[in-house]
Amino acid sequence: MIPNRFHFVFGLQRQTPPLHLVHYLCLQSCLEVNRPDALYFYYHYEPQGRYWDLIREKLILVKIPRVPFIDRYRYRDRRVARYKYAHASDFVRLEKLVAHGGVYADMDTLFVNPIPQALYEKNFVLGHEGEIPDPLTKQLRPSVCNAFILAERDAAFGKIWLEKLQGAFDGTWSHHSTLLPCELAAQHPDLVHLEPPRTFYKHLWARKGLHSLLEGLDEDNDGVVSFHLWAHLWWSRWRRDFSDFHAGKMTEDFVQNVDTTYNVVARKFLPPRETRSFWVRQTSNVKRETSKVLRLVGDVAREAGMRAYILTKLAAFSVIKEKVMPRAAEHLDYAQRQWKHPYTRTHFRARNQFERKAVLNSVALWDEYDVEQLTFAYDDVILDIGAHVGIFSYMCYLRGSRAIYAYEPEVNNFQRLAEHVGALEGIHLFQLAVFRSDQAAPQTLIYSGYLGENTGGGNVLMRGTLVEINGQTLAPFPSSPQPVAVIALDEILAKFVRVRLLKLDCEASEFPILLTSRLLGRVEKIVAEYHQVLPPLYAALDPAAQLENFCEYRVEQLRAHLEQLGFQVQVIEYAPNIGKCIATRAGHST
Repeated sequence: MIPNRFHFVFGLQRQTPPLHLVHYLCLQSCLEVNRPDALYFYYHYEPQGRYWDLIREKLILVKIPRVPFIDRYRYRDRRVARYKYAHASDFVRLEKLVAHGGVYADMDTLFVNPIPQALYEKNFVLGHEGEIPDPLTKQLRPSVCNAFILAERDAAFGKIWLEKLQGAFDGTWSHHSTLLPCELAAQHPDLVHLEPPRTFYKHLWARKGLHSLLEGLDEDNDGVVSFHLWAHLWWSRWRRDFSDFHAGKMTEDFVQNVDTTYNVVARKFLPPRETRSFWVRQTSNVKRETSKVLRLVGDVAREAGMRAYILTKLAAFSVIKEKVMPRAAEHLDYAQRQWKHPYTRTHFRARNQFERKAVLNSVALWDEYDVEQLTFAYDDVILDIGAHVGIFSYMCYLRGSRAIYAYEPEVNNFQRLAEHVGALEGIHLFQLAVFRSDQAAPQTLIYSGYLGENTGGGNVLMRGTLVEINGQTLAPFPSSPQPVAVIALDEILAKFVRVRLLKLDCEASEFPILLTSRLLGRVEKIVAEYHQVLPPLYAALDPAAQLENFCEYRVEQLRAHLEQLGFQVQVIEYAPNIGKCIATRAGHST
Protein backbone atom coordinates (compact mmCIF):
# COMPACT_ATOMS: atom_id res chain seq x y z
CA MET A 1 0.00 0.00 0.00
CA ILE A 2 1.35 3.41 -0.98
CA PRO A 3 1.13 5.84 1.97
CA ASN A 4 -0.71 9.15 1.64
CA ARG A 5 2.49 11.12 2.20
CA PHE A 6 3.56 13.72 -0.36
CA HIS A 7 7.08 14.81 -1.28
CA PHE A 8 8.14 18.04 -3.01
CA VAL A 9 11.67 19.15 -3.91
CA PHE A 10 12.52 22.81 -4.39
CA GLY A 11 15.23 25.36 -3.72
CA LEU A 12 18.20 23.38 -5.04
CA GLN A 13 19.50 26.63 -6.48
CA ARG A 14 19.64 30.03 -4.77
CA GLN A 15 16.22 31.63 -4.36
CA THR A 16 16.40 35.29 -5.36
CA PRO A 17 12.80 35.96 -6.46
CA PRO A 18 10.02 35.22 -3.97
CA LEU A 19 8.07 31.97 -4.16
CA HIS A 20 5.76 32.22 -7.15
CA LEU A 21 1.98 31.95 -7.04
CA VAL A 22 2.16 28.76 -9.16
CA HIS A 23 4.23 27.05 -6.48
CA TYR A 24 1.92 28.19 -3.70
CA LEU A 25 -1.09 26.84 -5.62
CA CYS A 26 0.69 23.52 -6.12
CA LEU A 27 1.16 23.00 -2.39
CA GLN A 28 -2.21 24.42 -1.33
CA SER A 29 -4.11 22.34 -3.89
CA CYS A 30 -2.28 19.23 -2.69
CA LEU A 31 -3.31 19.93 0.89
CA GLU A 32 -6.96 20.57 0.02
CA VAL A 33 -7.50 17.90 -2.64
CA ASN A 34 -5.55 14.98 -1.17
CA ARG A 35 -5.55 15.68 2.59
CA PRO A 36 -2.09 14.11 3.00
CA ASP A 37 -0.97 12.51 6.26
CA ALA A 38 2.28 14.43 5.81
CA LEU A 39 3.63 16.87 3.24
CA TYR A 40 7.43 17.01 3.05
CA PHE A 41 9.20 19.96 1.45
CA TYR A 42 12.88 19.23 0.71
CA TYR A 43 15.07 22.25 0.02
CA HIS A 44 18.66 23.43 0.20
CA TYR A 45 17.97 27.15 -0.13
CA GLU A 46 14.78 28.13 1.66
CA PRO A 47 12.24 30.12 -0.36
CA GLN A 48 10.96 33.50 0.78
CA GLY A 49 8.19 35.96 0.10
CA ARG A 50 4.49 36.38 0.88
CA TYR A 51 3.36 33.07 -0.60
CA TRP A 52 6.04 31.21 1.31
CA ASP A 53 4.98 32.87 4.53
CA LEU A 54 1.39 31.74 3.88
CA ILE A 55 2.23 28.07 3.21
CA ARG A 56 5.38 27.40 5.25
CA GLU A 57 3.73 26.35 8.51
CA LYS A 58 1.65 23.71 6.73
CA LEU A 59 4.71 21.79 5.52
CA ILE A 60 7.30 19.48 7.06
CA LEU A 61 10.51 21.26 6.08
CA VAL A 62 13.62 19.17 5.45
CA LYS A 63 16.82 20.94 4.50
CA ILE A 64 18.98 18.62 2.40
CA PRO A 65 22.54 18.74 1.07
CA ARG A 66 23.25 19.42 -2.57
CA VAL A 67 23.65 16.42 -4.89
CA PRO A 68 27.43 15.94 -5.33
CA PHE A 69 27.16 13.99 -8.60
CA ILE A 70 25.25 16.80 -10.29
CA ASP A 71 27.48 19.50 -8.78
CA ARG A 72 30.53 17.75 -10.29
CA TYR A 73 29.01 16.88 -13.66
CA ARG A 74 30.45 18.68 -16.71
CA TYR A 75 27.64 19.48 -19.14
CA ARG A 76 28.37 19.67 -22.84
CA ASP A 77 25.24 21.71 -23.53
CA ARG A 78 25.12 25.03 -21.66
CA ARG A 79 21.40 25.38 -22.28
CA VAL A 80 20.75 22.16 -20.38
CA ALA A 81 23.27 23.05 -17.66
CA ARG A 82 21.01 25.94 -16.62
CA TYR A 83 18.56 23.33 -15.34
CA LYS A 84 20.99 21.28 -13.28
CA TYR A 85 18.83 21.98 -10.20
CA ALA A 86 16.07 19.96 -11.89
CA HIS A 87 18.48 17.08 -12.46
CA ALA A 88 19.47 17.17 -8.81
CA SER A 89 15.77 16.89 -8.01
CA ASP A 90 15.57 13.75 -10.18
CA PHE A 91 17.94 12.05 -7.76
CA VAL A 92 16.37 13.40 -4.58
CA ARG A 93 12.80 12.40 -5.47
CA LEU A 94 13.73 8.76 -6.07
CA GLU A 95 15.83 8.57 -2.92
CA LYS A 96 12.95 9.92 -0.80
CA LEU A 97 10.33 7.68 -2.40
CA VAL A 98 12.45 4.56 -1.93
CA ALA A 99 13.13 5.55 1.68
CA HIS A 100 9.61 6.65 2.69
CA GLY A 101 7.11 5.70 0.02
CA GLY A 102 4.34 8.08 -0.96
CA VAL A 103 3.61 10.51 -3.77
CA TYR A 104 6.06 12.84 -5.50
CA ALA A 105 4.97 15.75 -7.69
CA ASP A 106 6.84 18.59 -9.35
CA MET A 107 6.23 22.07 -8.01
CA ASP A 108 4.54 23.13 -11.27
CA THR A 109 1.69 20.71 -10.59
CA LEU A 110 -1.91 21.63 -9.83
CA PHE A 111 -3.97 18.94 -8.11
CA VAL A 112 -7.40 18.63 -9.70
CA ASN A 113 -9.10 15.50 -8.30
CA PRO A 114 -8.12 13.13 -5.47
CA ILE A 115 -5.83 10.29 -6.44
CA PRO A 116 -8.00 7.17 -6.94
CA GLN A 117 -7.68 4.64 -4.14
CA ALA A 118 -6.85 1.95 -6.71
CA LEU A 119 -3.56 3.70 -7.49
CA TYR A 120 -2.54 3.64 -3.81
CA GLU A 121 -2.86 -0.15 -3.97
CA LYS A 122 -0.19 -0.46 -6.69
CA ASN A 123 3.54 -0.90 -6.05
CA PHE A 124 4.82 1.88 -8.29
CA VAL A 125 2.91 4.25 -10.57
CA LEU A 126 4.07 6.47 -13.44
CA GLY A 127 2.21 8.20 -16.25
CA HIS A 128 2.73 8.19 -20.01
CA GLU A 129 3.51 11.55 -21.62
CA GLY A 130 3.28 10.46 -25.24
CA GLU A 131 6.35 10.34 -27.47
CA ILE A 132 9.36 12.64 -27.14
CA PRO A 133 12.44 13.11 -29.34
CA ASP A 134 15.39 10.99 -28.30
CA PRO A 135 18.07 13.57 -27.33
CA LEU A 136 20.71 11.65 -29.27
CA THR A 137 18.94 10.21 -32.35
CA LYS A 138 16.15 12.85 -32.51
CA GLN A 139 13.73 10.00 -33.27
CA LEU A 140 10.39 9.94 -31.43
CA ARG A 141 10.31 7.40 -28.60
CA PRO A 142 7.68 6.43 -26.00
CA SER A 143 8.25 8.15 -22.68
CA VAL A 144 6.95 8.13 -19.13
CA CYS A 145 7.34 11.31 -17.09
CA ASN A 146 8.85 11.49 -13.60
CA ALA A 147 6.93 14.65 -12.62
CA PHE A 148 4.30 12.56 -10.80
CA ILE A 149 5.24 9.30 -9.08
CA LEU A 150 3.51 7.05 -6.57
CA ALA A 151 5.59 4.41 -4.82
CA GLU A 152 5.56 1.95 -1.98
CA ARG A 153 8.49 2.20 0.43
CA ASP A 154 11.39 0.16 -0.98
CA ALA A 155 9.46 -0.49 -4.21
CA ALA A 156 11.54 -2.78 -6.43
CA PHE A 157 11.05 -0.61 -9.54
CA GLY A 158 12.17 2.49 -7.66
CA LYS A 159 15.32 0.77 -6.42
CA ILE A 160 16.21 -0.53 -9.90
CA TRP A 161 15.69 2.93 -11.41
CA LEU A 162 17.71 4.64 -8.68
CA GLU A 163 20.58 2.15 -9.10
CA LYS A 164 20.74 2.86 -12.86
CA LEU A 165 20.11 6.61 -12.67
CA GLN A 166 23.70 7.81 -12.36
CA GLY A 167 25.00 5.49 -15.10
CA ALA A 168 22.24 6.60 -17.46
CA PHE A 169 22.79 10.30 -16.85
CA ASP A 170 24.34 11.80 -19.99
CA GLY A 171 23.77 15.53 -19.53
CA THR A 172 20.67 15.65 -21.74
CA TRP A 173 17.40 16.97 -20.40
CA SER A 174 15.52 13.76 -19.78
CA HIS A 175 17.15 10.52 -20.94
CA HIS A 176 17.65 9.36 -17.34
CA SER A 177 14.29 10.63 -16.09
CA THR A 178 11.77 9.70 -18.81
CA LEU A 179 13.28 7.38 -21.42
CA LEU A 180 15.14 5.21 -18.91
CA PRO A 181 12.04 4.43 -16.78
CA CYS A 182 10.12 3.69 -19.97
CA GLU A 183 12.77 1.13 -20.93
CA LEU A 184 12.73 -0.32 -17.41
CA ALA A 185 8.93 -0.55 -17.47
CA ALA A 186 9.16 -2.65 -20.64
CA GLN A 187 11.72 -4.92 -18.93
CA HIS A 188 9.79 -5.19 -15.64
CA PRO A 189 6.09 -4.75 -16.47
CA ASP A 190 5.06 -6.55 -13.27
CA LEU A 191 6.84 -3.97 -11.07
CA VAL A 192 5.20 -0.80 -12.37
CA HIS A 193 1.76 0.48 -13.34
CA LEU A 194 1.57 3.04 -16.15
CA GLU A 195 -1.34 5.46 -16.32
CA PRO A 196 -2.51 7.00 -19.61
CA PRO A 197 -1.50 10.64 -20.22
CA ARG A 198 -4.93 11.94 -19.20
CA THR A 199 -4.41 11.07 -15.53
CA PHE A 200 -1.37 13.27 -14.82
CA TYR A 201 -0.55 14.97 -18.16
CA LYS A 202 -3.75 15.56 -20.11
CA HIS A 203 -2.35 18.78 -21.60
CA LEU A 204 1.01 17.80 -23.02
CA TRP A 205 4.18 19.83 -23.40
CA ALA A 206 3.81 20.82 -27.07
CA ARG A 207 2.53 24.29 -28.06
CA LYS A 208 -1.04 23.01 -28.52
CA GLY A 209 -1.13 21.45 -25.05
CA LEU A 210 0.35 24.49 -23.32
CA HIS A 211 -2.09 26.81 -25.08
CA SER A 212 -5.01 24.60 -24.03
CA LEU A 213 -3.80 24.62 -20.42
CA LEU A 214 -2.69 28.21 -19.93
CA GLU A 215 -4.81 30.23 -22.38
CA GLY A 216 -7.62 27.98 -23.63
CA LEU A 217 -10.59 26.59 -21.69
CA ASP A 218 -11.13 22.84 -21.31
CA GLU A 219 -13.36 22.00 -18.34
CA ASP A 220 -13.49 18.23 -18.97
CA ASN A 221 -11.49 17.04 -15.96
CA ASP A 222 -13.12 13.66 -15.43
CA GLY A 223 -10.36 11.20 -14.49
CA VAL A 224 -7.74 13.96 -14.32
CA VAL A 225 -5.66 13.83 -11.15
CA SER A 226 -3.37 16.76 -11.89
CA PHE A 227 -2.24 19.35 -14.38
CA HIS A 228 1.47 19.49 -15.14
CA LEU A 229 2.54 22.92 -16.33
CA TRP A 230 5.90 22.07 -18.01
CA ALA A 231 7.01 25.42 -16.58
CA HIS A 232 10.61 25.35 -17.80
CA LEU A 233 9.29 25.64 -21.37
CA TRP A 234 7.53 29.00 -20.85
CA TRP A 235 8.58 30.48 -17.51
CA SER A 236 10.92 33.10 -18.96
CA ARG A 237 9.32 36.05 -20.74
CA TRP A 238 12.07 35.74 -23.38
CA ARG A 239 11.20 32.18 -24.38
CA ARG A 240 8.64 31.90 -27.18
CA ASP A 241 9.30 28.53 -28.86
CA PHE A 242 6.60 26.64 -26.92
CA SER A 243 4.26 29.37 -25.69
CA ASP A 244 3.74 33.12 -25.71
CA PHE A 245 2.67 32.88 -22.08
CA HIS A 246 5.18 33.52 -19.29
CA ALA A 247 5.33 33.49 -15.47
CA GLY A 248 4.86 37.25 -15.16
CA LYS A 249 1.33 36.89 -16.51
CA MET A 250 0.31 34.33 -13.86
CA THR A 251 -0.98 36.69 -11.18
CA GLU A 252 -3.78 36.43 -8.65
CA ASP A 253 -5.92 38.81 -10.70
CA PHE A 254 -5.35 36.75 -13.86
CA VAL A 255 -6.24 33.48 -12.13
CA GLN A 256 -9.31 35.02 -10.46
CA ASN A 257 -10.75 36.85 -13.45
CA VAL A 258 -9.74 35.03 -16.65
CA ASP A 259 -11.31 31.66 -17.42
CA THR A 260 -8.65 29.24 -18.62
CA THR A 261 -8.23 25.51 -18.10
CA TYR A 262 -5.71 26.11 -15.32
CA ASN A 263 -7.38 29.14 -13.77
CA VAL A 264 -10.85 27.64 -13.35
CA VAL A 265 -9.40 24.91 -11.14
CA ALA A 266 -6.65 26.98 -9.49
CA ARG A 267 -8.77 29.92 -8.31
CA LYS A 268 -10.42 27.88 -5.54
CA PHE A 269 -6.95 27.54 -3.94
CA LEU A 270 -5.99 31.23 -4.11
CA PRO A 271 -4.82 32.79 -0.85
CA PRO A 272 -6.92 35.38 0.98
CA ARG A 273 -6.98 38.66 -0.85
CA GLU A 274 -4.24 41.09 0.12
CA THR A 275 -6.03 44.13 1.49
CA ARG A 276 -3.03 46.12 2.65
CA SER A 277 -1.75 49.03 0.58
CA PHE A 278 1.36 48.79 -1.56
CA TRP A 279 3.43 50.83 0.90
CA VAL A 280 2.26 48.77 3.87
CA ARG A 281 3.20 45.58 1.99
CA GLN A 282 6.60 46.99 1.08
CA THR A 283 7.21 48.04 4.68
CA SER A 284 6.23 44.56 5.83
CA ASN A 285 8.64 42.99 3.31
CA VAL A 286 11.48 45.22 4.47
CA LYS A 287 10.76 44.32 8.08
CA ARG A 288 10.72 40.62 7.20
CA GLU A 289 14.04 40.78 5.34
CA THR A 290 15.57 42.91 8.10
CA SER A 291 14.41 40.35 10.64
CA LYS A 292 16.16 37.60 8.69
CA VAL A 293 19.42 39.56 8.55
CA LEU A 294 19.21 40.38 12.25
CA ARG A 295 18.54 36.73 13.03
CA LEU A 296 21.65 35.68 11.11
CA VAL A 297 23.72 38.37 12.81
CA GLY A 298 22.22 37.31 16.12
CA ASP A 299 23.21 33.69 15.52
CA VAL A 300 26.81 34.71 14.86
CA ALA A 301 26.85 37.00 17.89
CA ARG A 302 25.19 34.32 20.00
CA GLU A 303 27.84 31.76 19.09
CA ALA A 304 30.67 34.23 19.74
CA GLY A 305 29.09 35.26 23.02
CA MET A 306 28.59 31.67 24.14
CA ARG A 307 32.22 30.82 23.40
CA ALA A 308 33.39 33.92 25.26
CA TYR A 309 31.15 33.02 28.20
CA ILE A 310 32.49 29.46 28.36
CA LEU A 311 36.06 30.71 28.05
CA THR A 312 35.46 33.12 30.93
CA LYS A 313 34.14 30.30 33.09
CA LEU A 314 37.15 28.15 32.23
CA ALA A 315 39.54 30.91 33.22
CA ALA A 316 37.68 31.72 36.43
CA PHE A 317 37.23 28.20 37.73
CA SER A 318 40.80 27.28 36.85
CA VAL A 319 42.02 29.65 39.56
CA ILE A 320 39.14 29.58 42.06
CA LYS A 321 39.65 26.92 44.71
CA GLU A 322 37.13 24.88 46.65
CA LYS A 323 37.93 26.85 49.83
CA VAL A 324 36.84 30.04 48.14
CA MET A 325 33.82 28.61 46.31
CA PRO A 326 32.30 25.23 47.11
CA ARG A 327 31.86 23.00 44.01
CA ALA A 328 34.40 25.05 42.04
CA ALA A 329 35.86 21.81 40.62
CA GLU A 330 32.39 20.74 39.51
CA HIS A 331 31.83 24.07 37.76
CA LEU A 332 35.23 23.77 36.06
CA ASP A 333 34.38 20.27 34.82
CA TYR A 334 31.08 21.52 33.42
CA ALA A 335 32.77 24.45 31.66
CA GLN A 336 35.34 22.09 30.13
CA ARG A 337 32.55 19.88 28.80
CA GLN A 338 30.79 22.91 27.35
CA TRP A 339 34.01 23.99 25.64
CA LYS A 340 34.37 20.55 24.05
CA HIS A 341 30.72 20.52 22.93
CA PRO A 342 29.74 24.11 22.10
CA TYR A 343 27.22 22.93 19.49
CA THR A 344 24.74 22.06 22.25
CA ARG A 345 24.14 25.81 22.48
CA THR A 346 25.30 27.15 19.12
CA HIS A 347 23.93 24.57 16.66
CA PHE A 348 20.95 23.18 18.59
CA ARG A 349 18.11 25.30 19.91
CA ALA A 350 16.40 23.75 22.92
CA ARG A 351 12.67 24.37 23.32
CA ASN A 352 12.86 24.32 27.13
CA GLN A 353 15.20 23.65 30.03
CA PHE A 354 14.31 19.96 30.20
CA GLU A 355 15.31 19.48 26.58
CA ARG A 356 18.57 21.32 27.16
CA LYS A 357 19.55 19.47 30.32
CA ALA A 358 18.05 16.00 29.89
CA VAL A 359 18.63 15.67 26.14
CA LEU A 360 21.30 17.94 24.69
CA ASN A 361 23.58 18.08 27.73
CA SER A 362 22.95 14.47 28.69
CA VAL A 363 23.81 13.09 25.26
CA ALA A 364 26.70 15.43 24.42
CA LEU A 365 28.27 16.81 27.61
CA TRP A 366 27.75 13.65 29.69
CA ASP A 367 28.10 11.23 26.75
CA GLU A 368 25.07 9.13 27.64
CA TYR A 369 25.63 6.76 24.71
CA ASP A 370 29.42 6.38 25.07
CA VAL A 371 30.49 7.70 21.67
CA GLU A 372 32.78 10.60 22.62
CA GLN A 373 35.97 8.53 22.47
CA LEU A 374 35.01 6.66 19.29
CA THR A 375 36.19 7.32 15.77
CA PHE A 376 33.98 6.12 12.94
CA ALA A 377 34.98 5.26 9.41
CA TYR A 378 33.23 7.15 6.62
CA ASP A 379 31.02 4.15 5.80
CA ASP A 380 30.34 2.96 9.36
CA VAL A 381 26.56 2.52 9.58
CA ILE A 382 24.89 4.15 12.59
CA LEU A 383 21.20 3.60 13.32
CA ASP A 384 19.59 6.26 15.53
CA ILE A 385 16.19 4.94 16.65
CA GLY A 386 14.30 7.67 18.47
CA ALA A 387 16.50 10.42 17.03
CA HIS A 388 14.51 13.21 18.69
CA VAL A 389 16.19 16.52 17.66
CA GLY A 390 19.38 14.95 16.28
CA ILE A 391 22.07 15.46 18.93
CA PHE A 392 23.25 11.81 18.88
CA SER A 393 23.31 11.72 15.08
CA TYR A 394 25.32 14.96 15.09
CA MET A 395 27.89 13.52 17.50
CA CYS A 396 28.34 10.48 15.26
CA TYR A 397 28.70 12.80 12.28
CA LEU A 398 31.46 14.74 14.06
CA ARG A 399 33.20 11.43 14.73
CA GLY A 400 33.41 10.55 11.07
CA SER A 401 30.38 8.51 9.97
CA ARG A 402 28.61 9.51 6.80
CA ALA A 403 26.15 6.61 6.93
CA ILE A 404 23.79 7.71 9.71
CA TYR A 405 20.13 6.68 9.53
CA ALA A 406 17.91 8.57 11.96
CA TYR A 407 14.30 7.60 12.74
CA GLU A 408 11.92 9.91 14.60
CA PRO A 409 8.11 9.51 14.42
CA GLU A 410 6.82 12.70 16.06
CA VAL A 411 6.23 15.49 13.56
CA ASN A 412 7.54 18.45 15.61
CA ASN A 413 10.61 16.55 16.75
CA PHE A 414 11.21 15.48 13.15
CA GLN A 415 10.99 19.09 12.05
CA ARG A 416 13.67 20.04 14.60
CA LEU A 417 15.74 17.03 13.57
CA ALA A 418 15.62 18.18 9.96
CA GLU A 419 16.56 21.76 10.91
CA HIS A 420 19.55 20.59 12.96
CA VAL A 421 21.09 17.86 10.80
CA GLY A 422 19.05 17.52 7.60
CA ALA A 423 21.57 19.38 5.43
CA LEU A 424 24.58 17.34 6.56
CA GLU A 425 26.13 14.85 4.17
CA GLY A 426 25.44 11.25 5.05
CA ILE A 427 22.64 11.79 7.58
CA HIS A 428 19.42 10.22 6.31
CA LEU A 429 16.18 11.16 8.04
CA PHE A 430 12.99 9.12 8.33
CA GLN A 431 9.74 10.16 10.00
CA LEU A 432 8.92 6.57 10.94
CA ALA A 433 8.31 4.58 14.10
CA VAL A 434 10.60 1.54 14.24
CA PHE A 435 8.78 -1.56 15.46
CA ARG A 436 8.73 -5.36 15.77
CA SER A 437 10.02 -7.67 13.03
CA ASP A 438 8.33 -11.01 13.69
CA GLN A 439 5.09 -10.23 11.88
CA ALA A 440 3.78 -7.81 9.31
CA ALA A 441 4.07 -4.42 10.93
CA PRO A 442 0.89 -2.34 11.13
CA GLN A 443 0.65 0.48 8.60
CA THR A 444 0.46 3.02 11.41
CA LEU A 445 0.70 3.34 15.17
CA ILE A 446 -0.64 6.14 17.34
CA TYR A 447 1.97 8.44 18.86
CA SER A 448 0.82 9.77 22.22
CA GLY A 449 2.39 13.19 22.44
CA TYR A 450 4.52 13.91 25.53
CA LEU A 451 4.27 14.93 29.15
CA GLY A 452 5.08 18.53 30.06
CA GLU A 453 8.50 19.64 28.86
CA ASN A 454 9.77 16.14 28.04
CA THR A 455 9.58 16.47 24.25
CA GLY A 456 11.13 13.04 23.82
CA GLY A 457 8.75 11.25 26.18
CA GLY A 458 5.98 10.18 23.79
CA ASN A 459 5.26 6.55 22.98
CA VAL A 460 3.65 4.48 20.21
CA LEU A 461 2.69 1.53 22.42
CA MET A 462 -0.26 2.88 24.41
CA ARG A 463 -2.71 3.79 21.60
CA GLY A 464 -2.24 7.50 22.15
CA THR A 465 -2.21 7.55 25.96
CA LEU A 466 0.52 9.32 27.91
CA VAL A 467 2.57 7.18 30.33
CA GLU A 468 4.66 7.91 33.40
CA ILE A 469 7.23 5.10 33.26
CA ASN A 470 8.81 5.62 36.69
CA GLY A 471 5.53 5.06 38.47
CA GLN A 472 4.08 2.74 35.81
CA THR A 473 0.91 4.78 35.52
CA LEU A 474 -1.22 6.14 32.72
CA ALA A 475 -1.18 9.91 32.87
CA PRO A 476 -4.53 11.59 33.53
CA PHE A 477 -3.71 14.46 31.19
CA PRO A 478 -5.09 14.68 27.63
CA SER A 479 -2.58 13.73 24.95
CA SER A 480 -2.05 14.99 21.41
CA PRO A 481 -2.15 11.72 19.47
CA GLN A 482 -1.01 11.52 15.88
CA PRO A 483 -0.81 8.53 13.49
CA VAL A 484 2.74 7.65 12.49
CA ALA A 485 4.01 5.31 9.78
CA VAL A 486 5.86 2.17 10.88
CA ILE A 487 8.93 0.22 9.77
CA ALA A 488 10.28 -3.04 11.20
CA LEU A 489 13.85 -3.03 12.50
CA ASP A 490 14.74 -6.01 10.31
CA GLU A 491 13.56 -4.12 7.23
CA ILE A 492 16.25 -1.58 8.10
CA LEU A 493 18.95 -4.09 9.05
CA ALA A 494 18.38 -6.07 5.85
CA LYS A 495 19.87 -3.16 3.89
CA PHE A 496 23.29 -3.51 5.56
CA VAL A 497 25.87 -6.25 5.94
CA ARG A 498 27.29 -4.62 9.06
CA VAL A 499 25.98 -2.01 11.49
CA ARG A 500 28.61 -0.40 13.68
CA LEU A 501 26.23 1.03 16.28
CA LEU A 502 22.51 0.73 16.98
CA LYS A 503 21.16 3.33 19.41
CA LEU A 504 17.60 3.19 20.76
CA ASP A 505 15.69 5.68 22.86
CA CYS A 506 12.07 4.92 22.03
CA GLU A 507 10.08 4.84 25.27
CA ALA A 508 9.63 1.05 25.75
CA SER A 509 9.45 0.20 22.03
CA GLU A 510 12.98 -1.15 22.46
CA PHE A 511 11.48 -4.36 23.86
CA PRO A 512 9.32 -5.45 20.89
CA ILE A 513 11.98 -4.05 18.53
CA LEU A 514 14.93 -6.03 19.93
CA LEU A 515 13.13 -9.13 21.18
CA THR A 516 11.67 -9.90 17.74
CA SER A 517 14.62 -9.02 15.50
CA ARG A 518 16.23 -11.88 13.59
CA LEU A 519 19.07 -9.80 12.16
CA LEU A 520 20.86 -8.49 15.25
CA GLY A 521 23.83 -10.61 14.20
CA ARG A 522 24.67 -7.79 11.79
CA VAL A 523 25.06 -5.31 14.66
CA GLU A 524 28.36 -4.81 16.50
CA LYS A 525 27.08 -2.70 19.38
CA ILE A 526 23.71 -1.73 20.83
CA VAL A 527 23.17 1.14 23.24
CA ALA A 528 19.57 1.39 24.41
CA GLU A 529 17.80 3.43 27.02
CA TYR A 530 15.32 0.95 28.49
CA HIS A 531 11.87 1.68 29.90
CA GLN A 532 10.40 -1.28 31.76
CA VAL A 533 6.71 -2.12 31.44
CA LEU A 534 5.39 -4.09 34.42
CA PRO A 535 2.24 -6.31 34.33
CA PRO A 536 -0.50 -3.73 35.10
CA LEU A 537 0.80 -1.35 32.44
CA TYR A 538 1.58 -4.17 30.00
CA ALA A 539 -2.10 -5.13 29.98
CA ALA A 540 -2.92 -1.67 28.61
CA LEU A 541 -0.48 -1.90 25.69
CA ASP A 542 -1.68 -1.84 22.11
CA PRO A 543 -2.09 -5.55 21.20
CA ALA A 544 0.39 -4.97 18.36
CA ALA A 545 3.03 -4.21 21.04
CA GLN A 546 2.41 -7.35 23.10
CA LEU A 547 4.56 -10.39 22.44
CA GLU A 548 3.50 -14.01 22.81
CA ASN A 549 4.49 -15.56 26.17
CA PHE A 550 5.20 -12.14 27.71
CA CYS A 551 3.20 -10.41 30.41
CA GLU A 552 5.75 -7.66 31.15
CA TYR A 553 8.92 -6.12 29.75
CA ARG A 554 11.93 -6.16 32.10
CA VAL A 555 15.55 -5.40 31.36
CA GLU A 556 16.54 -8.91 32.54
CA GLN A 557 14.60 -10.32 29.59
CA LEU A 558 16.46 -8.03 27.25
CA ARG A 559 19.81 -8.97 28.78
CA ALA A 560 19.11 -12.71 28.48
CA HIS A 561 18.00 -12.37 24.88
CA LEU A 562 21.05 -10.37 23.82
CA GLU A 563 23.47 -12.64 25.67
CA GLN A 564 21.94 -15.61 23.90
CA LEU A 565 22.73 -13.86 20.61
CA GLY A 566 26.40 -13.51 21.58
CA PHE A 567 26.48 -10.01 23.07
CA GLN A 568 28.22 -9.05 26.27
CA VAL A 569 25.68 -6.98 28.17
CA GLN A 570 25.99 -4.28 30.80
CA VAL A 571 22.96 -2.72 32.51
CA ILE A 572 23.04 0.65 34.27
CA GLU A 573 19.97 1.78 36.22
CA TYR A 574 19.14 5.51 36.19
CA ALA A 575 15.85 5.46 38.09
CA PRO A 576 13.09 2.97 38.86
CA ASN A 577 12.24 1.18 35.59
CA ILE A 578 14.60 3.36 33.51
CA GLY A 579 18.24 2.83 32.63
CA LYS A 580 20.76 1.99 29.94
CA CYS A 581 21.55 -1.36 28.33
CA ILE A 582 24.90 -1.69 26.52
CA ALA A 583 25.40 -4.79 24.38
CA THR A 584 28.73 -5.38 22.63
CA ARG A 585 29.36 -8.30 20.34
CA ALA A 586 32.28 -10.45 21.47
CA GLY A 587 35.45 -9.51 19.64
CA HIS A 588 34.52 -5.85 19.18
CA SER A 589 35.74 -3.08 21.42
CA THR A 590 32.97 -0.62 20.55
